[in-house]
Amino acid sequence: MPARFVPCNSVCLRSERLFKNSLMLKAENHTTTAQEIAGVKVKITTYKIGESFYCHIDNLDPGAVIARAEGATVKEAEELALQKVRQRLGG
Repeated sequence: MPARFVPCNSVCLRSERLFKNSLMLKAENHTTTAQEIAGVKVKITTYKIGESFYCHIDNLDPGAVIARAEGATVKEAEELALQKVRQRLGG
C-alpha cells in the first residue's frame, strides 16, 4: 500500500497555528562555569525556564552530557547534577 500523501500546506498551517497558540518560555539566568571533577574537566551550565532551574554538566572533550538535573533553586539543581556526576565518574 503506498504512503499517504499529505500536502505540505495543510501540515505547515497546522504547525503554525499550534506554534502561535503555545506559550513560549525562554531560558533566563544562564551561567556557565568550568571545573574539574575526578580528574575530568567539565562545563557546568545552569539556567531557569519558567519556575524551575536546570543544570547540565558535560565533559569538555568531547562535550558529551554527563548529568542533568532540575530543582526549585539553582543551588538544588546544581547539587543534584553534581551528585550524579560524582557517582558516574567515581569522584
